[in-house]
Amino acid sequence: NPLRVQGRASADHARQLEIDAVFDPDGSAWQAGGSVIGLEISPELCRSLPGERSPPVVQLEGVRGQAAINFRLIYNARNTPPLDFEVAGQIARGRVDDPRLAYPLTDVRAVFRSNRQGITISELTGRAGPASLRLDAQCSRAGVSGPMSINLESDHLLLDAKLLEMLPEAWRTQWHKFLPSGEVNVRGKLVYDGQTWQPDVTVQCLNVGMSYHKFPYR
Repeated sequence: NPLRVQGRASADHARQLEIDAVFDPDGSAWQAGGSVIGLEISPELCRSLPGERSPPVVQLEGVRGQAAINFRLIYNARNTPPLDFEVAGQIARGRVDDPRLAYPLTDVRAVFRSNRQGITISELTGRAGPASLRLDAQCSRAGVSGPMSINLESDHLLLDAKLLEMLPEAWRTQWHKFLPSGEVNVRGKLVYDGQTWQPDVTVQCLNVGMSYHKFPYR
């Protein structure tokens, strides 16, 4: 008969963990599901993970928030690949501190799902300084080198020196030719096929000023 294991526990960084697993006697197949409630995402959690800290884990040290996660794992030695999985959850009261960002992301909320096909992030909202943000993204299992699509909305995005520092060098050159200032609303879709980006972006200017370098009158 199959062996069934059910359990509930708590941990330093999670209020409650639940698991329900079933194992075939010969070990060739098993499945497990469960949930993690009240998971506190923090630098302390990242540093407590076992093994060598990979670059993605190190980058997560700038993320804080509270998460609720449901997961499902299915293993069958006769399948290719033998392991199938799905992880889904929500993040609330999040904050992201990263030197590459113009402003810290605050009040972050998001819904996410990850499986063998890739990662989906939906209903991500937050604030970056005076700007409000909303983002939906789909990324293949290949990661940042694989196909992905991003839908982004930002209202009252401030055109200032902090934003300038985030831009690629070619964009900075254009920035210095026009010296823009003020606020903009941005609506954009970015599609990456694994080799090139295909952007479709609309910018609505709000009280924006600029000074072209060949006609330096604001």
